[in-house]
Amino acid sequence: MDGGVYSLAYSESYKVLFTAGYKKYIQCWDINPLYHDSTLLGKLIGHRSLVSAITTVEHTPMCLSADDSGSIKVWDIRSL
Repeated sequence: MDGGVYSLAYSESYKVLFTAGYKKYIQCWDINPLYHDSTLLGKLIGHRSLVSAITTVEHTPMCLSADDSGSIKVWDIRSL
């Protein structure tokens, strides 16, 4: 990820890692449990300023993110 990682969250239920790093989007990664490598699944795009925090709500398909302007977004992991 360009510029490093500022925040990350992992969904145990969906086996997806979310990373944010000084950008206006979140990257979603599939983590292979056998080989421990990653594949980029896609990006969550929609923040108007830098993403500052992300978390997941276990046992649900929700990922929550906040940006520097104070906006909070709720994302559906199933559809990215």
